[in-house]
Amino acid sequence: KESHKHGKHHHHYRRYKHSKGSHKHGQGKKEKKQKQWSLWLRKRWVQDLVFLASPFLEGRDSGTRGIKIASRYLAERFKKIGLKPAFKKNHSFYQFFTTTMGVELMAGNRLSTTAGKKKHRWKVKTDFIPFGYSSSGSFQGKVVFAGYGISAPAQGYDDYKSLDVKGKFVLLFRYTPLWTKKGKHPWKHRRDLYAAFRYKVLNARAHGVKGVLIVDLPQKGKRKAGKLVPLKSNRGLSDAGIPVIHIRSSVANHLLAGSKTTLLQRWQQIEKTTKPNSEELNARISIQVKLQKRQVRVCNVAAILPGRDKKLSKQVIVIGAHYDHLGYGSVGAFPGNYGKIHPGADDNASGTVALLSLARRLKKRGTRRTIVLVAFAGEERGLLGSAHFVKYSPVARKDIAVMLNLDMIGRMRKNRLVVQGSATAPLFGSILREVNRKVGLNMKLGPSGYGPSDHTSFYARKIPVLFFFTGAHTEYHRPTDTVDRINFPGMEKAIVFVEKTTLALDQLDKRPTYRKVLSPLPRRKARGGMRSYLGTIPDYGSKVQGVKLTGVRSGGPADKAGIKGEDIIIQIGRFPIRNLYDMVFALRDYLPGEKVKIVVIRKKKQVTRQAILGTRQSNRR
Repeated sequence: KESHKHGKHHHHYRRYKHSKGSHKHGQGKKEKKQKQWSLWLRKRWVQDLVFLASPFLEGRDSGTRGIKIASRYLAERFKKIGLKPAFKKNHSFYQFFTTTMGVELMAGNRLSTTAGKKKHRWKVKTDFIPFGYSSSGSFQGKVVFAGYGISAPAQGYDDYKSLDVKGKFVLLFRYTPLWTKKGKHPWKHRRDLYAAFRYKVLNARAHGVKGVLIVDLPQKGKRKAGKLVPLKSNRGLSDAGIPVIHIRSSVANHLLAGSKTTLLQRWQQIEKTTKPNSEELNARISIQVKLQKRQVRVCNVAAILPGRDKKLSKQVIVIGAHYDHLGYGSVGAFPGNYGKIHPGADDNASGTVALLSLARRLKKRGTRRTIVLVAFAGEERGLLGSAHFVKYSPVARKDIAVMLNLDMIGRMRKNRLVVQGSATAPLFGSILREVNRKVGLNMKLGPSGYGPSDHTSFYARKIPVLFFFTGAHTEYHRPTDTVDRINFPGMEKAIVFVEKTTLALDQLDKRPTYRKVLSPLPRRKARGGMRSYLGTIPDYGSKVQGVKLTGVRSGGPADKAGIKGEDIIIQIGRFPIRNLYDMVFALRDYLPGEKVKIVVIRKKKQVTRQAILGTRQSNRR
């Protein structure tokens, strides 16, 4: 009994005490974390971060209430810090510009079809709907069935072969042949290209069609009709140049009635033979499309800290960060997250509040050169704010000595900080290494001045740049990019690093010299397949027909072909180019190493060049 008492029971007591201790230890750890959180919340930049990434601002999408609140908040912060408004003409912190946010369906959209002697009128939203990038207007014409609208000679398949479609409408299936079949198929890695709506429209326009009708694949025995493509998902930012309509199978079957076949029969024939089954139909179409682009007014927010040196104060150091994000899951969000608030704590509330923190630090210390601090709008929609700022700069562009960009600096791991642009001026590498001796980070340098953020707009104008970034993560462009995931100590280190870099640049007696950085050689193999690469830098803020360039990557295919900044690309190979979407899909249709004709407008004259396409990896940021 004594043994039992001092054995089993005593052992149980020890286990109980250990468990109780663990519970206390868990509580202690939680209390310690809460205490640390409370201490961090005393810092002004953390308070700024919590506010900008709060649900109250609804993800700070362009044109929304949330981003308007954010812009006013930033302006008030700049004013409280004691900085001057950057825009002297109206003595304002705001630089306004407009951008297209989407498209609206107006009254008066009509569709009528004639097959043989039978006529029918169809209802918008019920039987058909225009795509957001459809041209508006009234159109009539004959209808040609052109399968999937694919031209793939390498795969031995061309829906347009020996088919006269000029000035006519084409009726096309969605997706590609054998779309529902698993295993091997002739499309391989190019299947997604040929299935894309934009590719089908671009290829149709290259064949001279008047308009495009797209219908979902028929499914035998399925009673419920599929959904029409929602107008909001079409982005509606670039006009396709022709009407593009999504129709129900009932509309398609009416058009096919004159040829005595059904949609299901046409589809089964192609599935069985994997060969085109195209032909002109005994049918006509009359359509009226009325869409209106929704324009919104957004603004950059910028302030000036005048330099103290009489000579050097004329030179300007620009420090920037974009403050917009994706709202409820707009352009750039991952599928399945539409309707959910995307807080954008790291992307890019982190860079924005770092901007405010640097403003406080530099104001207190003072600088020899003038500092312009700018929060950019419209970055998520194509670097729109930075492109507008550079084009209509509040300071002379020739006086901008360097631009520092902060984008996603809140998720430091393993003490790592990435700094791109280290080769865009000769002294940058040595300055950054000297700064890092004091800060002690695991610094990774990248030479290029181009990348998917606002510094690109400056480097394209031959301004040296540095881009600070703590790395990608699985919360990128998702609703889970929240404040609780921010590494506050790591972010503070990043802020200190940028501050010391700014001061080191400010102490230089001569301004940094711009250096053209050669594009890195493409990888031989890449996960996700290789895509052709031209090496151009689009002017995202331009509103011309075609794709206007701010520059080309040094040593890239475009550079070697003699294509230059300010050129407007209007044709790539057989494809006419109206917008950036056309350019993307045109390049995807060609393989790396192919020689392709590029037609540009240069100083109002048409210039033709031959470019040998390079390769690049298809991946996300």
